[in-house]
Amino acid sequence: MTSRHIPIVLIDMEGFSQWGEVAQQRAVLQRFDRVLEAGLKPFIGFAKPREAVGWHGTGDGYYITMENFPPAVAMRFAVDLEEGLARDNTLHPDFPLRLRIGLCLGDVEWVGRQQLSRAYTEAARLVDHPWTRELLKRRTGQATVLVASALFMDEWHAHSDEYKETLPIPSAPPWVRAEFSIKHDKILVGYMRVEREQLEAIRAEMRPVSPVVTPPPDLISTVDFSPWLRRMLDETQFIKIGGMGTGRGIGKEARPFYPIEDLYTVLRSRGMASKTEGMTGGEGDGTLAAWLPGHARLLIEGQAGAGKSTFLNLIFTMLARDHLQEGTAPGGLPWRSCYLGLPDEEGVRLPWLIKLSRLVDRLTGSNRKDGGLLLDWLVADLPEAETTEQKGVWRRAWEAKLVAGEVMLLLDGLDEVANEGNRDHLRLVLMDMAKRWGKCPMVVASRPYQTEFLRDLAFKSVMIEPFGPNEIREFLDRWVAVLSGRSVGQPSQGDPDSLRTKLEQAIVQRQEIRRMAANPVMLTCLCVVHWNEGEIPEGRSRVYQAVTNWLRRAREGLRTGHGFTDRFAETAFLQLALAMMGASGSGKRATYGKQDAARAIDSVVARNFPDLSPEDRLLQATEWLNFELIWSGIIEEAGPGKLRFWHLTFQEYLAARQLTLLPGTEDGPGWWTGVRTHLSDPQWWETVALLPGCLLDANGEQAVDDLLRRVLDSRSLDQPELIEDARIAGSMARMLEPMSVYHYRPPESIEAAFQAVLARVMTIFTLEGARQVPIAIRIEAANALGHAGDPRLRRVEWILVPGTGGWFLGKYLVTVAEYQAFVEQEGYQTQRWWCAAGWTIRLKANWENPENWDDQALYPNHPVTGVSWFEAMAYCRWLSEREKRLIRLPVETLWAKAATPSKGKYPWGDAEPTPELANFDGNVGSLTPVGLYPSGDAPLGHCDLAGNVWEWQRNLDQDKDAATDMPPDPVVSEGDVMAVRGGSWLAPAVNLRAAYRGRIPAEVRNVNLGFRVAAAPSSTLES
Repeated sequence: MTSRHIPIVLIDMEGFSQWGEVAQQRAVLQRFDRVLEAGLKPFIGFAKPREAVGWHGTGDGYYITMENFPPAVAMRFAVDLEEGLARDNTLHPDFPLRLRIGLCLGDVEWVGRQQLSRAYTEAARLVDHPWTRELLKRRTGQATVLVASALFMDEWHAHSDEYKETLPIPSAPPWVRAEFSIKHDKILVGYMRVEREQLEAIRAEMRPVSPVVTPPPDLISTVDFSPWLRRMLDETQFIKIGGMGTGRGIGKEARPFYPIEDLYTVLRSRGMASKTEGMTGGEGDGTLAAWLPGHARLLIEGQAGAGKSTFLNLIFTMLARDHLQEGTAPGGLPWRSCYLGLPDEEGVRLPWLIKLSRLVDRLTGSNRKDGGLLLDWLVADLPEAETTEQKGVWRRAWEAKLVAGEVMLLLDGLDEVANEGNRDHLRLVLMDMAKRWGKCPMVVASRPYQTEFLRDLAFKSVMIEPFGPNEIREFLDRWVAVLSGRSVGQPSQGDPDSLRTKLEQAIVQRQEIRRMAANPVMLTCLCVVHWNEGEIPEGRSRVYQAVTNWLRRAREGLRTGHGFTDRFAETAFLQLALAMMGASGSGKRATYGKQDAARAIDSVVARNFPDLSPEDRLLQATEWLNFELIWSGIIEEAGPGKLRFWHLTFQEYLAARQLTLLPGTEDGPGWWTGVRTHLSDPQWWETVALLPGCLLDANGEQAVDDLLRRVLDSRSLDQPELIEDARIAGSMARMLEPMSVYHYRPPESIEAAFQAVLARVMTIFTLEGARQVPIAIRIEAANALGHAGDPRLRRVEWILVPGTGGWFLGKYLVTVAEYQAFVEQEGYQTQRWWCAAGWTIRLKANWENPENWDDQALYPNHPVTGVSWFEAMAYCRWLSEREKRLIRLPVETLWAKAATPSKGKYPWGDAEPTPELANFDGNVGSLTPVGLYPSGDAPLGHCDLAGNVWEWQRNLDQDKDAATDMPPDPVVSEGDVMAVRGGSWLAPAVNLRAAYRGRIPAEVRNVNLGFRVAAAPSSTLES
């Protein structure tokens, strides 16, 4: 059984089955078939219409499924039927054909010879709606009425530009959006081709009496948003530091809340070029706030704890303060200008911060897929509007501001809506918002997970970069300042026993801890633990354990006074976390209803309060939840009747701990039963990575050994062997990487079995293997190879480039592992490898290694990035001495000869780039291991000449070096512009052309900028 997302045309013939005798019906059907075939013929060429499209009778009409055709063709076909029917009806006035036609888009499943589709039902409801019937009745001179689903119209609008010349649609009558009332008081959003006045007349005549009081328009101007803004500011303008004040003396006077501007550390970011932007216009780095002024649609992506929510809280806070005229920022500037870079002259927009995870129940209970759903949600529980009339006034006031473009929409946690059905629903709501309130800026925050549709809506995608040493030090400065009660920026004590010095030693100077500190939430946790304990444990799971233990124990006395023990709280938190991960198959949830949460911990309540009835246990659980929501700092309110963990990583860690406590079954230990179906689920990756550390502390090394053996044996017989090898390799790497800080080594038998899997996985780098394994699984497997020691990269693999006088070009980009040797052999401390300008810049900028080096070191077979042209040249000089060969960056002409096929504009030929040919345009969302796209290799076998990273070239912008030349090293100064080629994982397809040339200042270091090396002609080189 297969599933396809295709246009569907439903044609209803107005009770045809009740017409005349069978002979008359046969004649009419034959006429109608000829009309349909004539209408389809222009789009299908010489094919027979009944063979080119699905054609299924419904008794009174047809479903026509137009597989392999875009919505624009289905639309044009439906519109053309009017003209075809008009001609036919003039020939047969006794039996004129009149049609109600519905257009929809949906997944169609084939079961034998039958088609199934939920979209059929949607189209039928639109076609059979009383408004549609009434409109056809009134159109005595016309033969059709057209209606369409919202999804179909969204897709049609998205593709209309492509077909506007060849498939023009008459402008009258227009398509009018309407909310069709259907059964069970549900609303179905669709479109009808009708003059708006005529539709309004039909609606008015057929509308039932509504109990809702519509407020007079003049009341809208009386709405005062100030109380709402002040209430929301209480949630956004402070950073809540849970667990402060729980240490043995040192933290007793610490406050749990600090002004957001005092602790907020500026986030670095990387912009992704869109399909319409060139390299210089689309990509770039800078502060996260720097993207706000120039982009009305902004998608902020980052991993868990990267600071996405904090930044949206910062935006809301600064706009709200300016709206409320609450003083000014430092220097007398408006708050939004000082902290967000938004110009004062544009005025201040009303901020609306929407936590998308709080919408799950609203999405589940509604068929509406329009932005008005969010307005209903906003006013439903608005304390400032208690009566129906007041709610109506507020809703109208918000709508007026949204239509006028006077609101900034801030949508947080797109990734936290994990259920696929709810995500699809939310996608349609966001698409409608972007069109309905097109004048309003929108900022959406999400982990990099299923966000492609926003890029299609012209959202600018920006990736938050991890904290580097400078950002970590700035955070520590701010941390110490607010804890000591002095102004941020005021010099701290410099004695060796000061808190600032101890933090520097505990965090910045320990590599494994410094890697963890690259995540802002984890850095905050590290500082809390250090504040309370005076030291930081090793390993992420132990850090989370320390933080959650402190948070829980801080309220032990209060909790006991409410009748609950610390042990009860610990057990209940663990059980709640696993329930919210969807361990029972319900899907991961970032927010949870209180009643659901109370039921999730029922077994804990039953054990601790055995005399209570089931009803009383539910009340007892709710009482405990209410206490923890106020006091614990582990869970918090997420809207009326809702809760969530203070941060998603707490939920993911506590779920891993709970897995270790599950009772065993016939299938094995409880933790294995709980995790085995989630090993490859991206929503569970953090929990899977934390599980081995939790097992180690709970049950010892043997439990970790058992887990790894089970992963190695978890092969599915329903999947090809190579896919299973790749999946297992990725899961093993995900589990083993965080275990390095615990000094854990798997037994020799496990290590040997893992190495055997890795050896078989090498096939993914061949054309045959790559075709068998999806790219996401190949990436995980290749990362596993990188950790184990990728055998492809034990020596530089050179490929001779014909027509260059004997020059060789490296098959692969220079990798992290290769560059690490340069770092470890004091390449950054040895001046002779550097040109004069490069050495001066290195000293001034304090370069000791590439940018984000701690994170890069986790991926040895990824291309090294974050290196300037000067660093790449220094590496070449160092490698030349080590290899006893003349090694340089390639000149453009040499690179172009290797990247240009005999026919075609891309290294692989003429085919347009796809996710199987290259890593580009954010289709993966990050760098990938080298050589992972064999279908996209260049003619001579060079890998990644298109996509992954931009490649530094040796020549100055004005140089015209031939591929056979061996000129001296160019003299380059700071600010000189150097050549780059090949595009990157962030670049649009146009940048991947072999002929595309980019130019970047030589000192720039970016997450999408690397290099490969060339070797001069030599008899000692092997081709």
